[in-house]
Amino acid sequence: MTHTTITRTATATKRKPKSKRKNGPVSPKVTRASMASAFATIVWILAGALAPSVFPTAYVTALIGATTTILVFLGGYKAHDPLRARE
Repeated sequence: MTHTTITRTATATKRKPKSKRKNGPVSPKVTRASMASAFATIVWILAGALAPSVFPTAYVTALIGATTTILVFLGGYKAHDPLRARE
């Protein structure tokens, strides 16, 4: 009967070099679009939870997708972005 021993070898983990790019402030367009997405999702989730006979799961899913897309576009489009250079 032979015994096999398993030894662990240390492997060098390579880290990504740090980016020289600094993280700047977040654009108001991104903030507004994120808020619109969260709002649409919360509204339809609550509607589906409070009135499941009126809003079945398939309807809630479709409504979340459609209204989120529309509100994200409008929120991002209407928000003024002071971080962009004026043209």
